[in-house]
Parts: sequence; structure tokens; C-alpha cells
Amino acid sequence: MDSRDRAISQRSIPDYSALIYSSYEDQGRSKVDVVAQMVSLFDKFDGAEMRSHDRQIQQLDDLHALCDQSYTLKVLADGEWRQIAQREQLTLTKDSDGWKISGGL
Repeated sequence: MDSRDRAISQRSIPDYSALIYSSYEDQGRSKVDVVAQMVSLFDKFDGAEMRSHDRQIQQLDDLHALCDQSYTLKVLADGEWRQIAQREQLTLTKDSDGWKISGGL
């Protein structure tokens, strides 16, 4: 999850994409959709900073886990920082490269 914060704060689509499970499918959205949404966010704003906190991870089995956390996302537009704070629940799936986000975005 800290890697996601870094990828967004560094505006790195390759790093962000690497964190999303290849078979991501949630609420009718695929990995392609989720990554495209982040590309759009980066295109709209001059800067972004993400910080997650109050994280609780519950491992369901060897390959699945749930992550409940809060995050603050700050974006720079027109020379001003704006921020939102939200709570989220992400689904994680373990593959050969480690844990990936498989739902909740």
C-alpha cells in the first residue's frame, strides 16, 4: 500500500500499473479502466500526493486479503493544493510477484 502512495505521489503510471492485479475486475471496471483513470488524474493536475494511514489488513487465506485504510489525496491545480480524505477497503490477491490490488479502487 505504501508503494501505491509512492507511485501516485511520483506520478508513475508504470509503478502504479504494476500494483494492480492482472485480472482486476470490480464494479464492471478492469485493470485497463483503473490505470486509465489514474492517467486522467495525472493529466488534469500539476501534482499529486497520496498518504494512507490507519491501515488494517486481514488475511483471508494464502492468496487473498482485505485492506481497510484511510487516505488523503492532495492534487495541485491552478497553483493551489486541494485535498480529499476518504476511507477505503481494498481487496488484495497474491500472485507470483507478490500482493496486488484486485478490487476496491
